[in-house]
Amino acid sequence: MNNPKISVVIPIYNVGPYLEAALRSVMNQTFEDLEIILVNDGSTDRSVDIIQSLASEDPRIKVISQKNQGQATARNNGIAAARAPYVSFLDGDDILEKEALKDCYDVCEKDHLDFVFFDAESFGSAQSGEPWFDYLRAGRYPGIYKGTALFKKMLEDGVYRSSVCLNLIRMDFLNKNSIRFYPGIIHEDELFTAKIYLSAKRVESIPKVLYRRRLRADSTMTTSFSMRNVDGYMTVFRELIKFANEQSVSEQLVTRLLISTILPTMMSNAWALKWNERVRIVRIAIKYYAFAVKALPIIKLLFKKPIKKII
Repeated sequence: MNNPKISVVIPIYNVGPYLEAALRSVMNQTFEDLEIILVNDGSTDRSVDIIQSLASEDPRIKVISQKNQGQATARNNGIAAARAPYVSFLDGDDILEKEALKDCYDVCEKDHLDFVFFDAESFGSAQSGEPWFDYLRAGRYPGIYKGTALFKKMLEDGVYRSSVCLNLIRMDFLNKNSIRFYPGIIHEDELFTAKIYLSAKRVESIPKVLYRRRLRADSTMTTSFSMRNVDGYMTVFRELIKFANEQSVSEQLVTRLLISTILPTMMSNAWALKWNERVRIVRIAIKYYAFAVKALPIIKLLFKKPIKKII
């Protein structure tokens, strides 16, 4: 296709058992003016065979191969190769509903949006260890919003979700605001998605479930919490403060994200780390984020593991 209207970027790393279902959910979209950009991030399983087979079947598929560099770099390389005015992201183990891209494209074009967001539902194993988040929030916010106003309301309502896959985004909006994924960290969605909300002038929702998010025991989200997670969260906050200053956006929104989402998540998961690592987190929190940290989470972080052992 010479002039696709949507580029769907799919980073792929060892998702062989789920990959064909994910790719066919895009190939079978009712909206056909697509390019499907598959970024193989150094897979060592049968993902490569599936990619090659489906690429021979559908000329809209473009394959990029790279050494394993992580999801952020894979997505950035996909964006760099994209030729369409809109970009969408799919994880290689999830499913896109058949009408998703048509619904999103029609709304974006009609209302001249920077991006549109929609709902999702989780499926898979409840024993995977991954949080079973509620992604049903689009119906709360009818109409067109400025991104910062919507971001504030979502944080206040406790329904903000950072998954980048739940949006269709205008490419020239991303380019104008120099928004890309931060390489080398975990939780890159937290940074990217917050940036699009902080920058957007026109955002709208589609109150439909258009995305199916698979829960599985061996996903990135279910791997053991480590200091790399902590470093990722801290990088997100640092980079968001920098971005807010560059965009002349109030730091209060970024701070609210830290208080309502980032710090509670980090503190609730970090108790399983080693004692010296937990102490390091407390020192960082008190030194840099004393305004946002309360005594009880610190006590739980330091002593929850030993208490659990005693009990």
